[in-house]
Amino acid sequence: MPDGPVGAARAASVGPGWDDYLDRLDAVIGCTDPDRILWEPYLERAEGYGALFS
Repeated sequence: MPDGPVGAARAASVGPGWDDYLDRLDAVIGCTDPDRILWEPYLERAEGYGALFS
């Protein structure tokens, strides 16, 4: 991903989604209910991902 605003925007929009999907996969593999995982905490991480590229 490029540095600067373009990379920051991409990381902020993609990073939380990947975290959510991977945690849901981990829940399924671990035989727990993936619906117990809430989206809002992942969305709150978006700014942190963006800061890595700005």
